[in-house]
Amino acid sequence: MEGENLVGLPDDEVGLSAQPMTAAGAAAQLKREAETLKEFKKRVDGILRRLDSSPASKSQLSRETLQQASFGSADFAEAADLYRMYNRVHTHLTTLSQTFGDQIEAMKIAVHGADVGFDNLEEDVRQRFWDIHQRTKDRYEASRPAEERETDRNDDPGL
Repeated sequence: MEGENLVGLPDDEVGLSAQPMTAAGAAAQLKREAETLKEFKKRVDGILRRLDSSPASKSQLSRETLQQASFGSADFAEAADLYRMYNRVHTHLTTLSQTFGDQIEAMKIAVHGADVGFDNLEEDVRQRFWDIHQRTKDRYEASRPAEERETDRNDDPGL
């Protein structure tokens, strides 16, 4: 049926056509996709700017700490437990903030790379992308129970 694609939806709902695309049509589609990526990049840049200037930024979270004395005497077991839990939550929030910021930055690099070609990015930008990837992977692995990490290593001799 004309005006519908292979999945039976109107062409304008999925942006595809069942008809072969001409070179001019393909170029126009790529241009639209590049414009969409540029708009998305602007939105990601805005989110990153707002995050960096907010109380949830990694620098703000790492500065906002309490001393154990704030919870009472160390002789008071519940105060010591509360302090340990506070530190645990604080550490997790700081890590979350850093990981979120990293993921937004990686997405920004990926979108730019999709626009200009990853091989056309400057070497330091490509290296930053891979550094973020490795840091995220390391944080993920560190958060998993040791038994799970060991099981994965035994299942995959390449690790």
